[in-house]
Amino acid sequence: MKKLILSILLLSLEINAQNKFQSETDGASELRGLINTSDAYFLSVDYSSVAEFKSGIGEYVDFYPSEFKNLNTNSVTKGLKILMKVLIPSIGLDGKSTNTALFRSIMLDDSEVKLFISFLEKHVGPKVGKADKKDPKKYETTIKFKEMIFTYASEGKSERITMYARNYGVTGREKGETFIEFWTESQVEKVADLILVLKKII
Repeated sequence: MKKLILSILLLSLEINAQNKFQSETDGASELRGLINTSDAYFLSVDYSSVAEFKSGIGEYVDFYPSEFKNLNTNSVTKGLKILMKVLIPSIGLDGKSTNTALFRSIMLDDSEVKLFISFLEKHVGPKVGKADKKDPKKYETTIKFKEMIFTYASEGKSERITMYARNYGVTGREKGETFIEFWTESQVEKVADLILVLKKII
């Protein structure tokens, strides 16, 4: 009887742990789900291969190829790690205006990377640098992933890339729906560099 009670208790603890991890990965990428639910894993991030977008005030979005290995099953999953820093205006205790830095760590799994490459090659790359200042229309094309949104827009000679990152915190264990925004008009041409980095993953 004691063994039965102990077995039920252990099963209950295991289910609660699984539910806890599930709640932390709801809406997240497959790669983040693997990280949060694996007991032992190895995550490799290739910091030598990077596509970087910067703003004039010190904000950035960096894209790195990554590889996840489950140490219990030896299964390997490739993906993309994205690090984002944005500055949010705020008022300090002294009443003066200041900027607060917010950081996000975003994960895309390999299936999302393939979609990203196709989107950039078909709908963004051919348009970069070819905006017509005589055209009064504004064009905007967007792709949505589980943890980020990427938008390219052009109006006249102006071009802009905007990226939104979902709030999963630094470790990805802080579930939230709040997005932060990064945008640039001066580095749109770096889409070509981004495509090259993405192609190292597939």
